[in-house]
Amino acid sequence: MTRLWLNLTLAAALCSFVSALATDFKWDADLNCSSGRASSLETSHIDLGDTEMNSLRVRVLRASIQANVRREFAQYPQFVAGRKLFFGILTAKQAVNDHGQTITTVCDSLFGISLLAFGETSFAVDGDDEGEGEGRYPRTRNCKNGLNTVLFARIPVVGGVLACKSKGQVHARSNYGERGDERDEGNDLGELWFQLSHSLPNASETNEEHINMVRLESRVVDYRPAISGLPPVNALRRAMYLNTQRYAHAYVMWRFHNHCYRNLLRCSNQV
Repeated sequence: MTRLWLNLTLAAALCSFVSALATDFKWDADLNCSSGRASSLETSHIDLGDTEMNSLRVRVLRASIQANVRREFAQYPQFVAGRKLFFGILTAKQAVNDHGQTITTVCDSLFGISLLAFGETSFAVDGDDEGEGEGRYPRTRNCKNGLNTVLFARIPVVGGVLACKSKGQVHARSNYGERGDERDEGNDLGELWFQLSHSLPNASETNEEHINMVRLESRVVDYRPAISGLPPVNALRRAMYLNTQRYAHAYVMWRFHNHCYRNLLRCSNQV
């Protein structure tokens, strides 16, 4: 465990260079003292250039980007446990629970302690209606600045020593719920949300020069960190979370956004 926390501290130090290394990556995070729930928002974008594309290439590119990013969203737990991120001290294990759901657990490689466990990823794509359950599969929405949201994913946190379980607690609304979608109230430990938006032209606009931008957004929604404990959270425990795990999360998301973009650019160059 000592080795784990030393590497988490190193990750926190690396976060101080985020602004310099990835100027399009922005993040914010906070912890609600009364509810004990943490929330964060990370956004980034890249420009694919001003190009004219025929309708066939547009359709292929749109489908390729969406399929590629969908795969990356679904494999986020495996990315966190990847050797390149935390120097090989984490590993991911999968198992099927009593309800037939696949649970992916991120563990430390030395003792096998479950740090965070994630449930199955659910998706909503462009044009989807509301799914079963209020707000569980939200309709994708248009963004500002000509960007269209084409993919939305959510991954529930279902366990691990870094998540604080509680009973009888009142759910507080996240500060970062601007989408207007409610978190799944059946899950007490919080969720991760991911969103893909782009400004690729429609088929009717393919003969015009167009600025092609791709935007990624990630959120932590109503996560209850064990490091801050049960609510109400005092100033000391809040500061402990904000100055440790919050920075580790920002580092992970910065790396994840860049990882998605590298694979996205690779697939777009092949179209």
